[in-house]
Amino acid sequence: MIDTLAIAKRLQKAGDTAEHAEAVAEVFGMVLQENVVTKTDLRDACEKLDKQIDTVAARLDGKIVGLDGRILGLEQRGEALAARYESRLSRAVLTLFVGLTGVISLATSLLMTHVK
Repeated sequence: MIDTLAIAKRLQKAGDTAEHAEAVAEVFGMVLQENVVTKTDLRDACEKLDKQIDTVAARLDGKIVGLDGRILGLEQRGEALAARYESRLSRAVLTLFVGLTGVISLATSLLMTHVK
C-alpha cells in the first residue's frame, strides 16, 4: 500500500502547497495502486497458471498414451510384415536353390556325356 499522506507531507516540506502536494500524492497513489502487483495477485496468478499447466499436462499425457498404443500397433504390424516377407523370401531362395541344383545337375550330366 502506498502512503500518500507521507508523499504529500514530503512535497509540502520541499515547498509545495498543501493542496498541490495532496493532489500529486493522490494521483501518484492512484497510478501506483492500479499498476502495482500484490502478493495476492501473484499468488492468484500462480494458482491459475498451475491449473492451466496441470490441464495441459493431463491432455499431453493422454495423447502420449494414445501415441504409445499407435506405435505399438505399428511395431506389431511391421513385425508381422517382416515375418511374412521373410517367409516368402525363404521360399523363394529355396525354390531358386532347388532350381539351380537341377540346372547344375543337368549341366553336369551333359558335360559328362560329352566328355566320354
